[in-house]
Amino acid sequence: MLDTADERTKIFFVCNPNNPTGTYWDAATMRGFLDAVGNQRIVVLDEAYFEYVDREDYPDGMELMREYPNLVVFRTFSKMYALAGLRVGYLCGSPEVVDIIRRTHVVYSVNIRLTWCSPFWQRQAKLGLCQIPWSNLVVPFAI
Repeated sequence: MLDTADERTKIFFVCNPNNPTGTYWDAATMRGFLDAVGNQRIVVLDEAYFEYVDREDYPDGMELMREYPNLVVFRTFSKMYALAGLRVGYLCGSPEVVDIIRRTHVVYSVNIRLTWCSPFWQRQAKLGLCQIPWSNLVVPFAI
């Protein structure tokens, strides 16, 4: 991937573990890649299948973000919790990099079926039946 990058390359997408092959980069490979990229380009780490990997050498993107400020991590509730049709997930990283990714998020937008549930959730919240504060569904998060 690095061999094909040039001055126009601004962002790298890495799927770890990979879908559909199930292969993954171990911690040494991931760190080597992040070190080679440097801080001038964004690295988006898609960890949609994170919960399915039970290997000691598998790197945790959330931990790597502490060392690499240009790294952001996508994770999802869709795979592990059988919500594939709803596209419920989250992105973590530094506020500056998350903002850049957020401005291009149309591809990963919330499924229309999930938006149809919004009136139900709002009604549940008004009735006091819901323990989650639905008034602020989007919360900036940075490590």
